[in-house]
Amino acid sequence: MRRHFFYIKNAAPTPVVDPTWAASANYGQAIGALITFGTISAAVGAGGEGASWPTGNTLCFDWNGTSWSATSNLSVGVAQFGCFGTATAGAVMGGTTITVLVARTEEYNGTSWSAGGDLSATVNRNSTNVGTLTAGMSISGEGSGGVVQSTEEYNGSSWSAGGNLSQSIRDHAGSGTQLDAIVTGGRNPTTFQNKTEEYNGSSWSAGGNLVIAVQGQGSAGNSSSAMIFGGIDTTDETDKQYLYDGSSWSTDSKTMILAKRGFGYCGSTSQALAVGGRNISNTPIATTQIYS
Repeated sequence: MRRHFFYIKNAAPTPVVDPTWAASANYGQAIGALITFGTISAAVGAGGEGASWPTGNTLCFDWNGTSWSATSNLSVGVAQFGCFGTATAGAVMGGTTITVLVARTEEYNGTSWSAGGDLSATVNRNSTNVGTLTAGMSISGEGSGGVVQSTEEYNGSSWSAGGNLSQSIRDHAGSGTQLDAIVTGGRNPTTFQNKTEEYNGSSWSAGGNLVIAVQGQGSAGNSSSAMIFGGIDTTDETDKQYLYDGSSWSTDSKTMILAKRGFGYCGSTSQALAVGGRNISNTPIATTQIYS
C-alpha cells in the first residue's frame, strides 16, 4: 500500500496589535459633558453643554465606526448625566437642564428615544457606562442636597437601591457591569480623589489608589483589568492613561492625542472611544479619538 505524506507549512503568526490613540471624524458639534455608549464600531452620543452654556443640549448622533450622523433628539436637553448599554439598546439617566436636576431615564433602540423608569432621586454628575439596558447602574453624583454616595440599579423598567460607595463623589468615571464594576477618581465635593472602588453586585470594596487624583476622565474595563484616560488632575487637563491589574495602577506609556476632560467615552481596554469634551482652554471641542 502506498502511503502519501502531506506537509503543512506553518502559518505565519498573527501579529499582536498594540493599541494606540488616533484622531477620527469629528462629532456632530463641539460639546462637553455629553455621554457616549456603545463600542468603537457602533456608538451613540447625546446631550451635553456647548459654547452656549448654560443650556442643556438635546442633539444626538450615531457613530458607525468612521463617521457621525444625526439621529433622534432627547426629549429634554441635559448635560452632566449618566448612560449605559449598546448603540441599539441603551439608556441615559439623570443630569441637569442647567436650571434643574432631573431623575428622568430615556431609552434608545437604535433609532428613537422613549421614556424609561425615573431614578428615585434627581442627580447629575453621576457615573457613565456601567451595565446594560436591562442591568445598568447610576453611581453617586450630586443631588439637590449635595454630593451623594448612593447607587441605583436598573432592570430595564425601574430603579432600585444598590450598595453605597464608601464616599460621596461626583465627576468620577465608571465602567464594567452591574456584577463587576469599577469607579475611580472624582471630587468629594470639591477635593480631587484618587480612590478606586470595586462592585461585586451588592457591595463596594476598596481597590488600589490611582497614581494621581483626577476627575472628568474616561474609563474602560472592570475590577480585574481596567484603564482610565484623560480628565483633569490637580493642575490641568491631562492626556495621560493609566492601567489597572486588579490591585494597583501604573502609568501607561501611551497617551491621548489631546488632553481633555468631560468627554463621552465607551469601549473596552483594547478598543475605546473618547468624544468631545473640553480642552485645556476650557473650550468645548468636537474631536473624536479612537483607541485601537
